Amino acid sequence: MTKTLRQQTVVVTGSAIVGTPEDAALPVDVITAGDLRLEGNPSLTELVQQLGVSSGVDGQSNQFASNGLEGTANVNLRGLGPGRTLVLLNGRRQVFSPRAIGEQAQLFVDTNSLPRAAVGRVEVLKDGA
Repeated sequence: MTKTLRQQTVVVTGSAIVGTPEDAALPVDVITAGDLRLEGNPSLTELVQQLGVSSGVDGQSNQFASNGLEGTANVNLRGLGPGRTLVLLNGRRQVFSPRAIGEQAQLFVDTNSLPRAAVGRVEVLKDGA
């Protein structure tokens, strides 16, 4: 005799309350390729400047000074400094630029070194990990 077993689908959540990613303990903003097209395909630097949690981008060339960081850009979220912002590409940590910012030689990831054409979406963790 052969018994037929029915397999049931099991959904595991962190609590008994079903929620959305926005309600999760660590909310993430996801900017898709479609969102990027609607924004006019901004560079990563321009995109970061538009984020609500952005505290500016160092090293942009302007008519006054760029502190020797011409051609570089970085991410500074929540005012913690660009060296304290983790930048991942395909889930892998990106290395720091060989250049440093300011007198304290703060290291940063040069976001201009990431090919914009390779970026399909951007995820921003709005809180600490």
